[in-house]
Amino acid sequence: MVGVFDLWSGLRTLGVSAGGAYAIAKFVQGPYMPWIAFVYLMGHMLISHIARELHGIPGVVDVTGAQMVMVMKVGRLGFGEFWRG
Repeated sequence: MVGVFDLWSGLRTLGVSAGGAYAIAKFVQGPYMPWIAFVYLMGHMLISHIARELHGIPGVVDVTGAQMVMVMKVGRLGFGEFWRG
């Protein structure tokens, strides 16, 4: 992503999503931790999609597709950590 398309802002976006989900998983205890992480990830992706639609430049590669895959993977990780204990 960075080497081919020079998408440093995309790397930052994915880092913010992953870092926020990790912080929620580490510091929020209780049965609502997976749901809080899921809402955070979906909200961040929603903001990215809205920004892409409002300020999208044709021909520019964006990272919302990679962000959607990351929401599925990291969201599942949050639920798996909760149910495993």
